[in-house]
Amino acid sequence: MPKPSGVITFNQIPGLVQEYNTAFNTRPIAPQSVVSQICWVRNGVRAEETIFPVSFWGNPSQKRSRYEQRKHTPPEVVNFSCPIDENGPDGESIPKGTMVTDLYGIFQSKLPMIASAAMLEPEYRLAEFLANGNDSVKGVQAYDGLPFFHTAKRANPNRVLASNNTFANYNGSLKLDRAGINTVFQALDTVPGPDGRLFRLPGRKVIVVSSEDQYDRASRELFGTIVSQQTGSAVAGVSNTLTGRADLIYFPDLSQFDSGKSWMAFKISSGEFRPMIFSQVAPPEIYVEGPAPNEDSRVTRQLILMGYNHFYGFGYGWPQLAYKAIEP
Repeated sequence: MPKPSGVITFNQIPGLVQEYNTAFNTRPIAPQSVVSQICWVRNGVRAEETIFPVSFWGNPSQKRSRYEQRKHTPPEVVNFSCPIDENGPDGESIPKGTMVTDLYGIFQSKLPMIASAAMLEPEYRLAEFLANGNDSVKGVQAYDGLPFFHTAKRANPNRVLASNNTFANYNGSLKLDRAGINTVFQALDTVPGPDGRLFRLPGRKVIVVSSEDQYDRASRELFGTIVSQQTGSAVAGVSNTLTGRADLIYFPDLSQFDSGKSWMAFKISSGEFRPMIFSQVAPPEIYVEGPAPNEDSRVTRQLILMGYNHFYGFGYGWPQLAYKAIEP
């Protein structure tokens, strides 16, 4: 039986007796940005891919005779790169005729949620990028054509060096404990540069972990003032010599990769000398089409469309400044 004109129908009846609170749509986000802490962040990038030519000095110094004819070699250069892609989810459409936008406030309340999701997206992609760093298929190739994390990285891909021709910045079975941390720190401190000698870049070390358990164990090692030490059959408390030697970041997005067992260490030398590169055209852009009566989606289908786009990408920088380990 048809309803008489003027009778409230559809979903407006509950609206008379119920309160609709959209506060849960305003999603809080963690202020910590892992991207900004370990990546060289580049804003306003316009190219689909940026190439970074890096001069390599591969000729080590040696004792000379004052009469010898000194040999000279061609300049050595390697390329770092960082591509940019368009990233964004499927959008949502709201039929204008249903009046849901007025009753529930979905249009206004969803904007903060979309903005939060857009800001968090690069964090997840960084975790994915780090996880794929030891995979030559999924990961972007580093300057030597090998996976970024590898057991035999080339110190200088232009030549075979007399010593320290390769180095390791990956260990597939290394526990996160005092011995493991010291192993990784030693690797970062003694990694060779293009001439086979120590890279010797200064910087602050950062350990990144995947789980609360790893965070707990790393916190005890890095921030505890007293640690236990076995002396014969007795256990004594001694001063913790690792205190203050590195920062610690809990990166929960990493738990979705490498079975939640990976942990990493990075050396941050300057704004540009970092292990990863993050390039973006601009911060994420939210689009809304349809509020105005003469917009295409409104005229043709009576729809309001909303979503976001973000043009950004990750690239590999110096492998000498990074080390990845996976716990057994």
